[in-house]
Amino acid sequence: MKIRAVCNYAVVRFLPYPEAGEFVNVGVVAQSPNTGFFDYRLLSPAKTSRVHGLFPELVLAHYKDAIKNCETELKRMRGEIGIHGPASQQMAMDTALSVALFRELIRPRETVIRFSNAGTALVDEPGEFIKELFERYVLRMFAQEPEYQEQIMQRKVAATLKEHRLIAHFPDARVGNEDYHVHFPFAYQPKIGRFTRAIKPLNLSQDQSTKIYDHGEMWLNRIRRLRRIEAAPERILFPVHRPVASDHRRFAACEEICKELEMLGTIVVAEDDEDSVLTFARTAGMING
Repeated sequence: MKIRAVCNYAVVRFLPYPEAGEFVNVGVVAQSPNTGFFDYRLLSPAKTSRVHGLFPELVLAHYKDAIKNCETELKRMRGEIGIHGPASQQMAMDTALSVALFRELIRPRETVIRFSNAGTALVDEPGEFIKELFERYVLRMFAQEPEYQEQIMQRKVAATLKEHRLIAHFPDARVGNEDYHVHFPFAYQPKIGRFTRAIKPLNLSQDQSTKIYDHGEMWLNRIRRLRRIEAAPERILFPVHRPVASDHRRFAACEEICKELEMLGTIVVAEDDEDSVLTFARTAGMING
């Protein structure tokens, strides 16, 4: 049985104006004391667009110097804490000393480079784990996931319904039966029994046309199955996030999915079409907002 490694980690932050409390994530560090693993990932000093966007008045040379100095320190620390490489090639130092050095590295200081509070995870491969940390906290890869985009869209729809005093009529619900059901974030059920209306924000702007087809067809199949078991809401509204029209392959894939949804009798609108969302919600039993 493979033994998993305990990893401590922290996010590297750049705070040019500590009194304002604003920062940008620029890297991650991770340590596995029982294997001797220690490594880091930092943004390249040449990649300044994110920092410039948040702090347009900042002299970028100050940022570049800070990143370079941080990397120098982390390289030194990597030499002290352990040998970098696959866990099978590690030579673990004293665990208590390793943890103490890591805590000393990330303790709060009055500098422009600081570290978040430490987190701990049980992982299979520390090297892969630090890559995942960098993608999540620095590159923000999670923001490209359909689920994340749709959560943002759902919050916008919820805000619209709340503003017009309609949100209480559209709680999230599990629609279907004991054998098959689908979650809708907004569903209207005038009385116990069948749902009459539902709203599902849908992200069809993935980075590949194949992913757009896959995500769209998942919802096409869900609607078809709900119809077969006679459990589908009478009317379904899909506010859709589309790719830009100039991206021909992705845009064509999105439009094809939207047309198929409409052929099933659902309503497809643009994600920012608040008027259509309100009209759809208000006509559910002629609710007055």
